[in-house]
Amino acid sequence: MNEHLPIGFDDLAGFGPKWFANTEKERHQYRLESNPDELNQLYDAILPRFDEIVTELDQYPLDDLPESHRNLLNLTLSFMEVSMAVESFKGAAKVPFGFDPARWEVHF
Repeated sequence: MNEHLPIGFDDLAGFGPKWFANTEKERHQYRLESNPDELNQLYDAILPRFDEIVTELDQYPLDDLPESHRNLLNLTLSFMEVSMAVESFKGAAKVPFGFDPARWEVHF
C-alpha cells in the first residue's frame, strides 16, 4: 500500500499506512490497539477537513478511485471508526463496561 494522498492532503500522510487500512476488520483492530492520544490525533486532524475530503472524493466514481484517493477514503473510514470512541468515551478504544471486543468478529 502506498502512503501518498491527493495534492493538498499531504499533511495527513503521517497517519498511513496504518489508518489507510482497506477493510473494516483492520480498522476495527487498529482502533482497539490504539491509545486515546492516537485516536484523538486522528479525529482532530480529520474532523475540520471532513467536508473538504468529501468534496475531493466526490470527483471520482467509488469503484474507480486513484490509489491516493483510495487512501484518503480509507483514512476517512478510519476516522468514522474512531469517532464514537472519541466523542462518547473520551478516546477509550474499548467501550467502558462493555463486552470484551474479542467476543465479536468483524467479517468485512
